[in-house]
Amino acid sequence: MVVETAYLSIYTLAMDNTQKMLRAIINGQSALKQELSGKIDRVDQKVDRLGEKLDKVEKNLTGRIDKLGKQLA
Repeated sequence: MVVETAYLSIYTLAMDNTQKMLRAIINGQSALKQELSGKIDRVDQKVDRLGEKLDKVEKNLTGRIDKLGKQLA
């Protein structure tokens, strides 16, 4: 009976440690996911701003080319 109790205590202790390690891994993955998600959002915003800037540059260049074409015509 004493041996069975000792084994049960060791098993319970091992399971507690395993659960703690698993919880630490899961928490680490959740923190990493949040950090990566934030960084991806910032990159996405930068890409959107670059797209807007490219649109402005394209309009300016198109206007200049049209102006030169009219002067040459």
